[in-house]
Amino acid sequence: MRLMANLRTEVSFLTSAFNTTESYEHFINEHNYGSDVAVALMEHLHSRGWHIGADETGKAGQEDFGWYFSFGRDKADHTLLVGHVTDSEGEWLAWVERNAGFLSSLLGGRKKGIQPEAVEAIHEALQALPGVRDIKWSTAGSEEAFATPAG
Repeated sequence: MRLMANLRTEVSFLTSAFNTTESYEHFINEHNYGSDVAVALMEHLHSRGWHIGADETGKAGQEDFGWYFSFGRDKADHTLLVGHVTDSEGEWLAWVERNAGFLSSLLGGRKKGIQPEAVEAIHEALQALPGVRDIKWSTAGSEEAFATPAG
């Protein structure tokens, strides 16, 4: 995979292999699907030698938009966020960010220094998930979609 100046860090994909119908009591929003997708990605990355950082329960963390976990080679220095597109037929969105402190996050630090290897690892993990198809990567904030994270 070639590396480009504008690394594609946002991805959409289709799959009906994960829960999009049953809400659980621990969901902070009724339709906050994606915990099973996050776990599957965490397991795949871990099996490939990536360090996984989870919340205090050892699971993916939860936000209004979906689920997240940290990952890296020597330490958990990137975060993947994933969620289901409401009212869609199995469409999911995810994006890779750099872990950053509060002040750095305010100054755009989450979008700086993302390692191509981290994005490539997510791409490979998505390809390994059951029934995942139409994986399309884009540059943060762009409408363009691409088949791989780097040109």
